[in-house]
Amino acid sequence: MPWYQEVSYLFSCYLDTVFIISGLFTPDRRKWMSSPVRSILYEPSHRSRMPTVRRVPESDFERYRRLIEYAFHPADGPSTALTIPDRIADRYGLYEGDRLIATGALYELDVRLRGSWTTLGGVAAVSSPPEHRRSDNVETLLQGLLDVCRKRELGLAVLWPFEHAFYRQFGWAIADRYTTYELPPEQLAAAGTTERGTYERVGPDDWDRLEAVQRAHGEGTTLSMARTEQWGRTRTFG
Repeated sequence: MPWYQEVSYLFSCYLDTVFIISGLFTPDRRKWMSSPVRSILYEPSHRSRMPTVRRVPESDFERYRRLIEYAFHPADGPSTALTIPDRIADRYGLYEGDRLIATGALYELDVRLRGSWTTLGGVAAVSSPPEHRRSDNVETLLQGLLDVCRKRELGLAVLWPFEHAFYRQFGWAIADRYTTYELPPEQLAAAGTTERGTYERVGPDDWDRLEAVQRAHGEGTTLSMARTEQWGRTRTFG
């Protein structure tokens, strides 16, 4: 087999470990390769500078918040809050050196699946500023978060997408659907006068009462979630 066919074969089979074929070339032969291939094969230092996914330290909490605010609520402008809000999820980020260039978060959620409870990874807060988009950063971030799930022995991961097509390109698919009903309050007036119960205003201290109702309602429903006290107080009433 001519050397260039051998290289082509190895390149197609080992794209993720291209260093094993770099020794096949002499300096004269390198110039025959096209620029896109050469940039992968002969710049190993580029791989060493690839962004990495890791936990966000407290020193980066402010930048983490700014990136998420810009991604999800750009019309609101920067927050004027002096304190960083607590998160139930673990903060993760994609770093290029010491600079945070994309954000993510990971929950551990207890959900019903096939008649029993299991814990899965909940991916959230995925964002990247405009100057770092279209550079595979989101894909790298998602892969890193899934690696964390594997290390924690979480067999499944879920996320709430802003657009299904965007995440479909990374291998995600729809697992659940929901329906939202909108109606004027007066249409519920009859329900408040039945013998089965009455309406009352509730607050954070009532989280356990509401959770009992939620679990009863979700029995037999795939991916219905068991909410903790922290979730009830900070997410439901936060």
